[in-house]
Amino acid sequence: ASAISNIHAIEEIVQSRKMAEIGQMAAHLAHDFRSFIALVKQHNQGNELLLRHAQYMERMVGDLLSYSRPPELKRTAVQVNQLLDFCLERVEIPPHITVEKHYAPELPRVHLDMHQMQRVFVNLLENSVRAMRTREHGRIKVTTRLLTPVQKSNPAPWVYIEILDEGVGIPQEFHSRLFEPFFTTYKTEGGNGLGLAIARQIVTQHGGYIDFSSGAGKGTAFYIRIPCQSATDNQTNRE
Repeated sequence: ASAISNIHAIEEIVQSRKMAEIGQMAAHLAHDFRSFIALVKQHNQGNELLLRHAQYMERMVGDLLSYSRPPELKRTAVQVNQLLDFCLERVEIPPHITVEKHYAPELPRVHLDMHQMQRVFVNLLENSVRAMRTREHGRIKVTTRLLTPVQKSNPAPWVYIEILDEGVGIPQEFHSRLFEPFFTTYKTEGGNGLGLAIARQIVTQHGGYIDFSSGAGKGTAFYIRIPCQSATDNQTNRE
């Protein structure tokens, strides 16, 4: 068992070093890209195609920096149901898509970074909308529940969030790659393949878990579990 633990520890060190190297490279690229993007915007105001490409590159650089150098979490006590409502208002949902909300009443507040988790929820909701863009009608169902503790080291309850759609679904052969950086099934629509990778990174930073179930033509459901209070917070409170 100790040998396996050592192997995992070594893998984590190697991965952290890789991320540090990627972060350095991303910072250099970001400086060059942003200078180029500024020039494109300044001299091509009438060229919509070039401007769209510049905006895509701008988002790409921002996402790459976020993934390679994740910001430190700024936690506050947040009501998850209210945060989900705010995210639903931010996402443009076409008339042919209906939204069902199945919220658990009186959920406890969760200590999380509201801005970062907002990014996760908006990304998942936008993916659901894309998955139903060719359907005559569709439904997004957003569910929250309170779960009993799942870790002995963290006896606080957990909040469960599910975002389900009736879209085209994800073929089985793509399941193992879905959270990989730069993998996307929406390449022709401007997807850069970092949205879900960043989403998993953010959820993991919060001590939570994200998973999904899907099938071609059967829609997709994403499941997120987040502790209402992190193990670090518990330790701080005990001290």
